[in-house]
Amino acid sequence: MTGAAEPTAGRNQSGGTSVPPLIPLTGSFLLITGIRAVLGLVAVAALVAVFADDRAIILAFVVGTGVMTMAALWRAQRGSYFQLREDAEAWPVGAARASWARVALRAAYPSTIGLAVLIAVSAPLNATLAALLAGFELGLALMSLALAVENGLWEVRARVFLAYAPGLHARYYARPHGR
Repeated sequence: MTGAAEPTAGRNQSGGTSVPPLIPLTGSFLLITGIRAVLGLVAVAALVAVFADDRAIILAFVVGTGVMTMAALWRAQRGSYFQLREDAEAWPVGAARASWARVALRAAYPSTIGLAVLIAVSAPLNATLAALLAGFELGLALMSLALAVENGLWEVRARVFLAYAPGLHARYYARPHGR
């Protein structure tokens, strides 16, 4: 990472105008990890409490967790995220940080919210399917936790703090630690 040491004056390096409020990368991973884990665990606990066939429910939950964790990590590993992080631009002067509510909503939509809706709709129809979907939710939580840890370690090694400006083509920004 070369150009991220000095902030720019409210403009990105390509000459564009100021950026929207920035979302802290590691913080957003940790926040969505908690949301996803709570949704998945509460859902499976509710299913076990309500339905008698807890063995099938727990098996579907465990399988769903494992399958989604592996699939999500495989997909994340092949995404452009790691290169975007390496090529982060300098942190714009005066850039605001997005509110935690906005960070949570941005991270949860559409996958986490969509899965929660599917779990709620499928629970009265097929508890095993709902448990599988709850496992998918926990699998996404484990993936985001792995990315949070990996990104946090990367930030420590690179001595920077990363954030991104959301959009169709998200832009990543880096600020040296201590600024």
